[in-house]
Amino acid sequence: MFSLFSEAAAICFSRGNREPASLDKSNDDMLKGITLQFSGSDGSTVAAESSSEQSSQPSSPSGGRITLLCCPLHDALCFFLNSSDMGRLSLGCTMLRSELTVSCGQDSRRRLMVPVVDLRVESAEAELERVSLPHIHILRIFNRLPLDAIAAAAKKQGKQSLRGLEKFICKGCPMDAQDVKKILAPILLATSGLKLLNLEKNKLMDPTVKALCDSGILGKVEMLNLRFNEIGNGGAFALARCPDAKKLKWINLKMNRVTDDGAVALASMVAGSTSMTLFNIRRQVPGLTDKSAYGFAEMLKQNKSLQMLRFRRNRITDKGAIALADASAERLKRLCAEVAPYEEVFFELDLEQNRVDNAGGLAMLQAAAVVPKRARVQLLLAGNPVTQKSLRDATAEEGLCLDASNSRVWFDSKPEFDL
Repeated sequence: MFSLFSEAAAICFSRGNREPASLDKSNDDMLKGITLQFSGSDGSTVAAESSSEQSSQPSSPSGGRITLLCCPLHDALCFFLNSSDMGRLSLGCTMLRSELTVSCGQDSRRRLMVPVVDLRVESAEAELERVSLPHIHILRIFNRLPLDAIAAAAKKQGKQSLRGLEKFICKGCPMDAQDVKKILAPILLATSGLKLLNLEKNKLMDPTVKALCDSGILGKVEMLNLRFNEIGNGGAFALARCPDAKKLKWINLKMNRVTDDGAVALASMVAGSTSMTLFNIRRQVPGLTDKSAYGFAEMLKQNKSLQMLRFRRNRITDKGAIALADASAERLKRLCAEVAPYEEVFFELDLEQNRVDNAGGLAMLQAAAVVPKRARVQLLLAGNPVTQKSLRDATAEEGLCLDASNSRVWFDSKPEFDL
């Protein structure tokens, strides 16, 4: 089957830009009458005969009825192809054209069912002319002009045009509150649910975040990425008051302008969340202090869902580290006692590149020592004044029975990753 698919793909690429109507009938004949053997779960064998004459227009990317192409094109292969690749591939034969394109309601043209679409200034309009909007799963926009283009296309095709969208990534597009109301809301409110809304590097300010919270968009989102913007306490307070924000799984506010007051308000919001697993408030300008650490330590006494708390590159000292260490230890002991033995208990506390010295490091070692062994714990201290050697000396000097080499306390920096 793989060799047959490769041969069909080779034919389409060799034909360049030839139109589908000019394809030779011999290409379809090559694919006719081929019987494929599939093994069922019960060990039985099912034979399926392919026939291009029986091909019909699929109603959705997973709804094709052509047995030859039952390999998951739209669930796997097509996520690694751009629209140009898929366009050439669709010229291989009638079967591929039927499986990879769909007829649009406005005209008789067939458009490509491309699951991943990148819109850039130089190609946005042409891209939107050749792809089917309802079949886009991941949409990436890298400039303001493509954002305006997709908004116009969605308005032209109707509110349901982007209903299949799962991830919306928009970078380099400065937005204000009116853009949220007139562009983002019409585009995203028709979706059944977004796994990711990524609005990083768009110079978002507090009024824009307030409009986002009021729009109802966050009620459809699982992960929210607002890093590298200009969000201050006003945006933090808006998120803290937003009922939909409390239902998110991830919030990333790295590299913004939230101060201690905003961070404490966000901690109160996370405390009442039953779904939040990651909260990232790294590298605020100016850096957060122990006041924020105290607020999140109180949060840890109530919240049961959070698994990753990231404070890297702020100004937390020993006092804040001790509060977070004590709260983390009590929380993890409580969770280990409450959840079933087969359920994982995991927590990562990222305090890299702060101002934690030996007192805070000793508190982290103590927390790592008292947490039950079944818990998976990562306490990150790289880039602080405290080091593994200084902790070893401190434990020896004070006669403490603590292992400075405890694998739960990390002194090697843990790489960051993108949402």
